[in-house]
Amino acid sequence: MGSRGTAFRTTITSEITRTVKVIVRHAAKCKDKDKGTAGPRCQCAKPLLIYEGDKKANRRVSAKTRSWARAEQAEQELRDSWDPRLKKLAQLQAKKEAKQVRIEAALALYLADMAAPAWRQRYCGDGPFALWPCRG
Repeated sequence: MGSRGTAFRTTITSEITRTVKVIVRHAAKCKDKDKGTAGPRCQCAKPLLIYEGDKKANRRVSAKTRSWARAEQAEQELRDSWDPRLKKLAQLQAKKEAKQVRIEAALALYLADMAAPAWRQRYCGDGPFALWPCRG
């Protein structure tokens, strides 16, 4: 990200303006307490400050981390969850992954098909579709 929390990043979805920013919530004993909420250096909590235009209010949500980089990742994930194009892309990827078959399942299906007597009748022996002589 690299913004170090100095500016809000705005997303407009369905005519609702939303912004999200990583801030620092300093502990009482933090040496950087006087630097404000924009400093990434200390090990204090890093919540997300969210503004939603329809509610006209800010709210703080925990990023569940003390790392600035992880908080920025959480910020980006939240912003992506507001984008309808990215939501649709995620749904399409999930459908594609659901259609994929694990190699173990594919191998089990193949072996079951090969053991079936219908396969042997069709592809073995002297029939019209015989590919090779089968033994056993």
